[in-house]
Amino acid sequence: MHRPRRTKRLLPRAPLESPAGVCDPVDVGKAHVIELPRGELIRALRRIADKLDRPLSARDVPLGLWRAVLREFGSVASAREAANLPDPPLNYRWSEDELLDEIRKLSRVPG
Repeated sequence: MHRPRRTKRLLPRAPLESPAGVCDPVDVGKAHVIELPRGELIRALRRIADKLDRPLSARDVPLGLWRAVLREFGSVASAREAANLPDPPLNYRWSEDELLDEIRKLSRVPG
């Protein structure tokens, strides 16, 4: 008999409780999905953001909540905008001249 091939899991399972403490996930087979109204999703994102010392990014959102956010808002960026949360900074590659100019500027600032 031929045994079906096992595939690798691409995403980890969501925790059994949401870290934001807002609801219990609904077990749907192997995936956990959090069912929340739009306002509760926004409050959950704000609670997570309040615990961080930087802007909220998609990697900070637990999997079940992330799936609910994508279903409701389409993206974490759209959910951040709806929650009036700041965007994380974009990665920026400095040229050597820009870096030296910035170092010179900062060395002149008293502080």
